[in-house]
Amino acid sequence: MSFIIRSDSICGMMHRETGVDNQDAIASNSNDSTGVIVLADGAGSRRYAQQGAKTAVDTVAEYLFEHSNELFDKPDTEIQSEVHSFLLDKLHKLSEEYGVKSIREFGSTLLFAVICSGRYMVGHLGDGSILSYHDDDFTVISYPENGDSAYSTVLTTSFQAKQHLRIARGNTADAEGIILLSDGILPFLFNGGYLRKNHCSVQKTLLHASEGSHYDDASYIMINWRS
Repeated sequence: MSFIIRSDSICGMMHRETGVDNQDAIASNSNDSTGVIVLADGAGSRRYAQQGAKTAVDTVAEYLFEHSNELFDKPDTEIQSEVHSFLLDKLHKLSEEYGVKSIREFGSTLLFAVICSGRYMVGHLGDGSILSYHDDDFTVISYPENGDSAYSTVLTTSFQAKQHLRIARGNTADAEGIILLSDGILPFLFNGGYLRKNHCSVQKTLLHASEGSHYDDASYIMINWRS
């Protein structure tokens, strides 16, 4: 099985106007048998959101790629625990490096997909969305999880983050690929209820967003295994 991975990310107007860098992060890895994509959206309220998001995607991409062969035989609860523990260990080391007492300052969302041996698995913590696609039609695999308001969500450093890490599985025969989306790109792709605004590609949609007044960072990463 061969994989094609595409991604892009643009900094939101809010961050550009205040001189803050893009706080979304993406990572991927693949070979002839396994494909991995990961996306994280750093929480704007956290001091080191960008560093936290980058650490999250690099750490989880490494874990998924190294353990892809045995992942699909494990129950969801075990995957939740292992991914969460592996990431928390890295975040604690990062907090020591930056001289920060709490890992809270590195909080981000987390979305991932791993494809191996005709199967796929996705994981989702926080907002953003995970879609599968086939013949230019999108199917939502995992919806956003928000907190008490539309502007709050569950983060990697949140209490009970492990329990909120949602896992879903499927077969590659049922789709052509998977797309991970940060919440900043969703308003350009969909109306309410995930009704598509147009039938432009995700790449063109993001290009159009970059030419307008998009408020938040907007990012996607997609993996295709069948043309």
